[in-house]
Amino acid sequence: MIELMRGQGRGRARNRIFGFTLIEALIGCLITFFVVLSLNRLLSGSQRSTQHNQETTAHLLAEITLFQFIEADLKGMLPWAVKTTSGNLGTPAAFSPTEMLFSSLLNGKLKRIRYSYDSSREAVIRTEEDSSGGILRQTPVGLGLVKNFQIEELAPEARILKITLIMKGKLRSTSNVRFFSRGRLDRKDSQFWQYNVQ
Repeated sequence: MIELMRGQGRGRARNRIFGFTLIEALIGCLITFFVVLSLNRLLSGSQRSTQHNQETTAHLLAEITLFQFIEADLKGMLPWAVKTTSGNLGTPAAFSPTEMLFSSLLNGKLKRIRYSYDSSREAVIRTEEDSSGGILRQTPVGLGLVKNFQIEELAPEARILKITLIMKGKLRSTSNVRFFSRGRLDRKDSQFWQYNVQ
């Protein structure tokens, strides 16, 4: 009888080497769960970081594009009607908090330039118009990103303009303020000039 009991004990020891108890299996599942959870957090963190970087890049590109347009247009800005080879042309510059309209003489061509904020498209719209107000070209800038666009005339006759651009994405929002000066163009002096318009 003693020998029989010894034989059964050896069998259990052998089975224990090749199998797991319920507690060991639960501990293994718990360790696997925590490893998968930490990997998930790492991947979602890197995904959020990637999305944040993409939004930052989109905001910067929209900002650079818009301010380059404005800077180029303001270089040829005529804040009042001027004498040209075709007669008096141009309209006084007009500003509201979300829109500006002015004449611009670039490369010998006179155009009316309008910048306006379109809240339905969440974009700033740059419009080139002919002298009668007909639309020549429209360019939306920052489509789906722009939450606010404000223009403030800090000095008379558009000597200094303050433009605020606010953009918002899912993870990031940016606010950019730029100041523009139209230079030393003076109304009194310009009455003696005559612009060559093609």
